[in-house]
Amino acid sequence: MLRLFVEQWHSEDKMNERRYRPFSNGTQCWDWDARNCERCRLPDFDQGVANCELFDALNEAYLGDGTLSWEAAFGIGYIDDQSVKTMEYVWPCRKRVTTPGLCKSCEIRAARAGLTI
Repeated sequence: MLRLFVEQWHSEDKMNERRYRPFSNGTQCWDWDARNCERCRLPDFDQGVANCELFDALNEAYLGDGTLSWEAAFGIGYIDDQSVKTMEYVWPCRKRVTTPGLCKSCEIRAARAGLTI
C-alpha cells in the first residue's frame, strides 16, 4: 500500500520535474546514511523524529523510484553547483550537524546501557 502511494505521488506531482538518482542500489544508500544521517544530531531515531527534510526525501526515494528532486540532491551534496558528483562513493551531507562526541542517538543508547561518555 505504501509503495502504491509513493508511486502515485511521484507520477502525479513530480512528472515534469527533473529527478536525480544519487545511488545505484540500496547498499550505497545505506552506506551514505551511515556516514551522514547516523552521525548527525538532527534525526532522533529513538523517538522516530527526523527533524530533517533531506532524511525524509531520502526515505521517500528509497521506498519509491530512487530519485530525488534538485533541492534534495543539492542538499545532500550530490550536486555541487551544477555538476553531479560521479567519483565519490560517500560524500558529506551539507546539512549534517556534528559535535564533539557521539551522535544524540548514540549518547541515548550509551546512557541506557549504563555507559558514561
